[in-house]
Amino acid sequence: IVDRNKILKSIIIKKTIKIMPEALLLAGGLGTRLGRLTKKMPKPLLKIKGKEILEHCLEKLEEANIKKIYISLNYLGEKIEKYISKRKNKAEIVTFFEEKKLGTIGSLSLIKKKIKSNIIVMNSDLITTLSIKSMVSFHTSKKLDATIAAALFETEVPYGVLRYSEIGKLINIEEKPKVKNLVAAGVYILNKNIINILKKNQSLDMPKLIDVAIKKKFNIEVFPIHETWKDVGRPQDYYDLKKNYKFNK
Repeated sequence: IVDRNKILKSIIIKKTIKIMPEALLLAGGLGTRLGRLTKKMPKPLLKIKGKEILEHCLEKLEEANIKKIYISLNYLGEKIEKYISKRKNKAEIVTFFEEKKLGTIGSLSLIKKKIKSNIIVMNSDLITTLSIKSMVSFHTSKKLDATIAAALFETEVPYGVLRYSEIGKLINIEEKPKVKNLVAAGVYILNKNIINILKKNQSLDMPKLIDVAIKKKFNIEVFPIHETWKDVGRPQDYYDLKKNYKFNK
């Protein structure tokens, strides 16, 4: 449904989902890019608008009626466990530790036998108003092996870009053009076909897993995020969120 200006306002889903999948929050990263901010505090426990980033993620999943949430831990994971123990959890939350660095998706291999069908995998360093239920409906109605949430990312080239013909004749100079791309937003839905690719306790990054799945001809589609989205990768991202970000539902 769009408004008079053709701006997306809501989405009608033909088939509702009675049973939501389980979820895995990835919270085992070192957060090295944030420097001193994560020297004594794991990144998921940094606060945005008076609330931990992890809390934003947990609330997002619980609002979607996710009944069971796994959280993979490593660096300063004991602090996250302590936080969870004091929280009024609506979902069953199960924490587990990576014995070694397992990349961005290898930790899923440690619980793969416990997953019955689909699982939502979500980074614990992002803030978004994405509708989890809509994404799950999209995934299940199309019977996909994997669904990847995609956010629009815009960058500005800080130079004048030369546009020229095949023979090298200059056409024009475009001053500091903006380049737009869809990027992986850190939210995925994976089914058992994808999960079974993982070998227990083997380090693996998500892009590599998806590449293997594509080679195996698995059915994978992109789910564009029209809602607000921001990840906390750099110190500037964190400070920008603290100062400017609005959480419109």
